[in-house]
Amino acid sequence: MGNSKKQNLLDAALTLFVAQGISETSTASIAKHAGVATGTLFHHFENKKVLVEALYLSLKQELVASLQLSNAINSNEQALSVWRSVIKWGLDNPEKFSFFTIYYASPWLEMDFKQGVLNSVFYFLTEYIELQKQQGNFVALPTDFIAMHIQQSLINTVLYLSHEQANILDVEKLIDNSFNTCLFGLICRN
Repeated sequence: MGNSKKQNLLDAALTLFVAQGISETSTASIAKHAGVATGTLFHHFENKKVLVEALYLSLKQELVASLQLSNAINSNEQALSVWRSVIKWGLDNPEKFSFFTIYYASPWLEMDFKQGVLNSVFYFLTEYIELQKQQGNFVALPTDFIAMHIQQSLINTVLYLSHEQANILDVEKLIDNSFNTCLFGLICRN
C-alpha cells in the first residue's frame, strides 16, 4: 500500500504542476489532491525538490521503457525509429510531456541532476552521440550540448504536432523531416 500512496502523490503532483506550475503548487495541495496527509508526502519525499526530481526521473524511465530498446543505437535508421517513438509517446501523453516542458523552463531544474538522468536513463543517447562524434559524423561539441539540441528538437516537434496535427497532411513525413533537420545541424562538414 505504501507504494500506491507514493504513486498517488506523483500522479497528483503531475496534475497540479501542469495545471498550476511547479512553484505555484504547494506540498499541502499535492497531499490533499492525492488523498493523503501532508506528513505522508514528507514520509515519501524529503521536500518538494525531491518530489519534483522523483517525478521527472519516473517519467523519463517510463518514456525509455516505452521505447523497448534491445540494443545500442548504431545507425541513423535506429535513431529515427527512436525519434518516432519518443514523439508518439509525447503525443500520447500530453500531461506528462507538458511537465517536461514546464520543468525544463523552471528554476527547479538543476543541470547536474538532469545530466545524471541523461547518463543513467538515456545512456543509449549519449552512446549514440559519442559514436557519431568518434566516426566524424557529428561536429565536435560537448555531448551534453548535443543531447540538449536533440531534446529541444523533439520538444519542438511534439509541441508543433500537438497544435497543428489536424492541419498536416503527412504527419510521418513531418516527423522524419524534423529528425533530418535536427541531424543537419550536427553533421560534420569537412
